[in-house]
Amino acid sequence: MWTAFDYETERGVAIADAEEDPAFVFRTGYWIKENMDVVNRFQFWDGEDILYTFAVFREKGWICTSGLPVRDEDGNMLYAVLTDMSLTRLLSGMKQLQFAPPGGH
Repeated sequence: MWTAFDYETERGVAIADAEEDPAFVFRTGYWIKENMDVVNRFQFWDGEDILYTFAVFREKGWICTSGLPVRDEDGNMLYAVLTDMSLTRLLSGMKQLQFAPPGGH
């Protein structure tokens, strides 16, 4: 999912989502109340560790967000390139997998 963030309202708005399941897609224009501690992790990231965060949405379940801030010549964050992955969907998919027991039978 691609999101634009508005500091005045402290909300993100969904721009695009590649999710195919209507139960999990964030529709274009969907407003998301953001946690400013999470937003500030991206804005003030020092480049020293892996940048990611987890959040839970009442209607979507657990989401992991990772990305990188894009800065101007003075080091000010212009925007962040982010990607979200539904951990709820990942775990659901993993439960559906069938693994062969040791020995391959």
